[in-house]
Amino acid sequence: MARVLTIYTIGIIVSILTFISEGTMNIEQKRSLGILNTLSYQVAMVARSHRKRAEGLLNEIGLHAGQEMTLMALWNGESISQSELATRLGVQKATVTVALRSMERVGLVSREKDPDDQRVTRVTATLKFLALGEGVRNAWARLDSETTAGLSDDEQTQLSALLEKVANNRQED
Repeated sequence: MARVLTIYTIGIIVSILTFISEGTMNIEQKRSLGILNTLSYQVAMVARSHRKRAEGLLNEIGLHAGQEMTLMALWNGESISQSELATRLGVQKATVTVALRSMERVGLVSREKDPDDQRVTRVTATLKFLALGEGVRNAWARLDSETTAGLSDDEQTQLSALLEKVANNRQED
């Protein structure tokens, strides 16, 4: 009986989290869970909205959210190992492998075995990818402008400092 209760309880928790993440819970349901006024909820909602808008802006220039981070990591045109790219992006090596596969298919990056160590695959941004740099800068400038609309310069500076502290707290995990 305890196992059935546990599975049932887990099912309820998963359902609640699904409703929250999909935005299908109404305000009263969220309040009843006690999460609506938490900073973590606010950060999650801002991050979700920000990523959605970033995706839209990047789609306009033919990229998907996250690919611009790869472009920045390869910006200087150097060839780096997939492992180094994963480190620079702060993601798992497997994540980079999957992302690079689709980027290579559309001609944004090239991958070649390292001539000195065949176990290592080196990644280079193509000219096609590097040509998108200005579009990425414009997209991020527009995203910054939209995100901070209504904030004074001082408030923007303060927000930046606070977000840096929050990010540093999360990096300790």
